Amino acid sequence: MASPRSTKPGETPKSSSPADLRRIQSGDAPPAHILEGSPLLDRWSFGFLPAACLVGAVYQHPLLGNRTSLHTSEVVFIDPSKRWARTRSMYYRLGTEQQDPLPAS
Repeated sequence: MASPRSTKPGETPKSSSPADLRRIQSGDAPPAHILEGSPLLDRWSFGFLPAACLVGAVYQHPLLGNRTSLHTSEVVFIDPSKRWARTRSMYYRLGTEQQDPLPAS
């Protein structure tokens, strides 16, 4: 049986695990070392793909670096205080929420 992949300090989990989601649903914030190693999504707002996502400028993304525009994978959870979010692929620290409404279709 393969052992589960461990997350090193500063490394963001690459996908949502059932245990990870249960902790969030029970009201637990992710450990500080996870958020410290997570990219910062600034000037963010909600976007829509086939599922809800976030869009914004990203900093310190492990694969994409810094980008002025990015859309995330599906949003799984957003901290009620809007300090962090969990998507299908990783955690994001949230900066300033974009106040402009989404453009009309």
